[in-house]
Amino acid sequence: MKFINAFLFTLLFSFSLQSAEQQLIVVRHGEAGNNIEKVYNSNPENPNYKLFNLTETGILATQKTAKDLLAKGFSNNNIVAVFVSPLPRTIQTADILVQQGLVSKDKIILDKRLIELNAGDLEGKPTLAKWEPSFSKDYHAESEEQVKQRVKEFYDYILRQYPQGNIVVVTHALAAQDLLDIATHQTVKLNPGEAKAVPLRQ
Repeated sequence: MKFINAFLFTLLFSFSLQSAEQQLIVVRHGEAGNNIEKVYNSNPENPNYKLFNLTETGILATQKTAKDLLAKGFSNNNIVAVFVSPLPRTIQTADILVQQGLVSKDKIILDKRLIELNAGDLEGKPTLAKWEPSFSKDYHAESEEQVKQRVKEFYDYILRQYPQGNIVVVTHALAAQDLLDIATHQTVKLNPGEAKAVPLRQ
């Protein structure tokens, strides 16, 4: 009997540790109008910027993601903060997470370090097949290295500021990929509206 009790205690203790493991939940915003039109949409201060909202497909995909995260045990009780890129499509995505009951609105924090790569003079123009290093200079745009640097600064910040509790990040394709790469040392590409939960501390 003592052996069984000791075994159960060890099992429960192990489960408690696993369930308490701090998670980083990276959410790519749902499909938006810019994804349909395939244009750069990164800087509201640019004269060629156009406000794009989530599509119906984007809304439904985000609702499903919120429900999936709830089913996995994530909730407002164990999520301590929700960091969001300050563009309309990411804010709308975060609002859906609130509407679905995953998190409360008071936990949402807008953070410019999570914004889309600044496309410079390409703002509002059709997206190119690949972002070349020369574009930064040619189009007065941000480089992929600059995006990764600000994402790394954000990651280091949450490590310092949040020693406990799960963190949700709502951002864009490249920033989401960078964040997951920094956290896991693996290349993970999210589809619009998709989420990936990984241990925050490796």
